Amino acid sequence: MRRLGDERGFTLVEVLVAAIILAIALIPMIQMFSTGGRFNTGAGKVSAAMDLAQGKLEEIKETPFKDIVTVGTKQPFPAPYDHYNYQLAVAESGNRKTVTVSVYYQEYEVEKHLSLTSDKVKR
Repeated sequence: MRRLGDERGFTLVEVLVAAIILAIALIPMIQMFSTGGRFNTGAGKVSAAMDLAQGKLEEIKETPFKDIVTVGTKQPFPAPYDHYNYQLAVAESGNRKTVTVSVYYQEYEVEKHLSLTSDKVKR
């Protein structure tokens, strides 16, 4: 016959305390992963907006000087980037045009934008 005091193992209280400590440690780690995912998504949108703006400036390089004009209203990019919009601002000074491309996008229900500027000289 076994004696009650000789049993080895964990008591229910010890198991509950260990579970609570584990939960306290895991909750911040889970929140850290979700926050990291949001930052990663935001960085992806900024990167896409930058690529689109650079692409639009490359198009302008190939455009004849006289055809470079301001586009005052927001224009959508073609699919699959149709949730990004752009505007062109052109300032002319003699034989030089300064072109600013602004790309607009949504990030967590807030409209954000970035702008790139380049010069084109009439040759």
